[in-house]
Amino acid sequence: PWRAGSRFFYLNAVDVEHRRLINSWLVCLNIYRPVLSKTFEVHVPVSGERGCSKKISYTNPYTSRRTFLLRSDHPDLLQFKEDRFQAFWACWRI
Repeated sequence: PWRAGSRFFYLNAVDVEHRRLINSWLVCLNIYRPVLSKTFEVHVPVSGERGCSKKISYTNPYTSRRTFLLRSDHPDLLQFKEDRFQAFWACWRI
């Protein structure tokens, strides 16, 4: 989920061949915003039509392998070379 809040979903398992409902679940989600532990201030020079690359390193604070998804609230100004990565530690390019 990309937004905080409560969500409710019905999940149905259906036997398509016999057109019968096998089981049904109500899934209730409470999503909270993550706690910001690190912020970056990046200055990039404006050089006409050419873009600029900056490398920002980030260390995974968890003890297990995690998948990280990167997202920008201004995709017209900031694009990621890879918007998903999985590692114990990682760094990415923007």
